[in-house]
Amino acid sequence: MIQQSSPSAGFVPPSSWCDVDSATERYASRFAGPIGEWMLDIQEAALSQLLDLPPGSTILDVGGGHAQLTPLLLRRGYVVTIHGSCPSAQGRAAHFIEQQDCSWSEGPLDRLPYPDRFFDGVISFRILPHVDDWRALLAELCRVARAHVIIDYPSSRSVNVISGALYGAKKGIEQTTRPFTVFRDHDIRSILREGGCLTHEEVRQYLFPMAAHRALGSPTLSRTIEGTMRALGLTRVLGSPVIVRGTKGTAHVSPR
Repeated sequence: MIQQSSPSAGFVPPSSWCDVDSATERYASRFAGPIGEWMLDIQEAALSQLLDLPPGSTILDVGGGHAQLTPLLLRRGYVVTIHGSCPSAQGRAAHFIEQQDCSWSEGPLDRLPYPDRFFDGVISFRILPHVDDWRALLAELCRVARAHVIIDYPSSRSVNVISGALYGAKKGIEQTTRPFTVFRDHDIRSILREGGCLTHEEVRQYLFPMAAHRALGSPTLSRTIEGTMRALGLTRVLGSPVIVRGTKGTAHVSPR
């Protein structure tokens, strides 16, 4: 059920529902409770680190109906548009859209209705591993971005290299888990470069699988374990999921 990003991979995850599924309350239940809040805090901190555009910048969140990052984007003073595949993909972001805190656009995720370089930044979380043609989607994100493209993905340079064998156990722990593609870092960066993103910066979130932390059920213990692994430098090398920022052109990226 879990495939590498190699062109020879035979399994094609269904993409017709991927952003609808991630926008549901059922999916949000994966991040309920203290352990889920800890995971979302790590994700938000990583995006805060990478998305360093000034207030007033325009941001497109592709497949962002899960609304995990919408409050952060609005707090940062960005002009936010969420793009989804169909009306039901608004999901948990519907409140923000109804209140006109952000805009909504609709259509295929890999054929965005915008001209080149239309948004200052483009983000997409929880989507890339679940689409049929992830290369086309990532190329499209690059096309409409002026400065930054930020995505997340599960890396094969991690414990995910054996995740296919562990999928049954993962499903037992995470009832709402979905089939997903595991990516080679080189493949992701190649598409980013082809899309004009010549510099890259990344944050690797955990050394141990998210399912393992859910099984532990203790944010304090998980925080201690992951803090130790990060201090030892292991997470930087083998962590996953990866949040990566591609920067257009030759813009300077300050070290972090």
